Amino acid sequence: MTFSFNTIYVIESLPDGEMKTGYDIWHDQLQYMKVNHPKLDVFYKAVPSLKKWDDLMRDILDDVIQNGNIPILHIEVHGEENGKGLVFKNGELSGIEHVGEQLRKINIATGCNLMLTLGVCKGLNLLFDMHLDKPMPFIGAVGSFDEIYSEDILIRYTEFYDTLFKTFNVGEAYIRLMNSNTGFPPSYRFFPADEFYYKNYQEYINKQCTETALKQRALDTIATMSNPPVNRGERRRFMKLFVKEEQKNRIKYFKEHSEIFFMLDNFPENRERFDVPSSFAALKRKYEKRVFV
Repeated sequence: MTFSFNTIYVIESLPDGEMKTGYDIWHDQLQYMKVNHPKLDVFYKAVPSLKKWDDLMRDILDDVIQNGNIPILHIEVHGEENGKGLVFKNGELSGIEHVGEQLRKINIATGCNLMLTLGVCKGLNLLFDMHLDKPMPFIGAVGSFDEIYSEDILIRYTEFYDTLFKTFNVGEAYIRLMNSNTGFPPSYRFFPADEFYYKNYQEYINKQCTETALKQRALDTIATMSNPPVNRGERRRFMKLFVKEEQKNRIKYFKEHSEIFFMLDNFPENRERFDVPSSFAALKRKYEKRVFV
């Protein structure tokens, strides 16, 4: 996976008395990256409330649109205990869909280059706002579905960014993150958005596009009709036509969803950049070869 960036925002909203891992990563490491990378901008942003978060998301979006900057967002905020969003220092909650729409706007403005690194307990639940029929909200994310701990966050992301700026390869940086704290079991994952798409679309086909599933959908449709088929023969004919039409339209819908998710109308180069599959057979091959998801 390739992406571009020239800015890093370290965004933190942790309660008083807790280790400020975001500030430490910024203060002790990231701001010194400018010595060897003078075109890089690195910012530390404390956001104690939902309003401050929203203001910052608007500022980042405006910067991308007006100045062409492309950020990595490193987020150090508590995750809601049931994985429903981000909890800020003052206790306010920003739900997953709210955050997802903000990130989606930024990612579109970057030309599909927004990368996230998450020092957030259950932060990868942000993936649940990645819909197959909406533009991807980010190109990839490193984080965890589980609880993570301050000392471990600091060690792993220090190594991650050190490797990223030596190799400019996010896969190698992720491997280094996973291997950097041998005394503590890793719970981190790396989710490229394209592999998330391959996995979830193939599983949708496997579960929702079988003949049995389509027949059930036909029955559900009949149940909502104001003038449903009145006898067994009419029901059978309706269901047969319904299943045939759904099967015919599957590839059409798949191509439409791929156009939207990978933003092919605005960025046609993404077809080659992500090697977007154009058939179910190609999708299945992608699904079977996926690495991270």
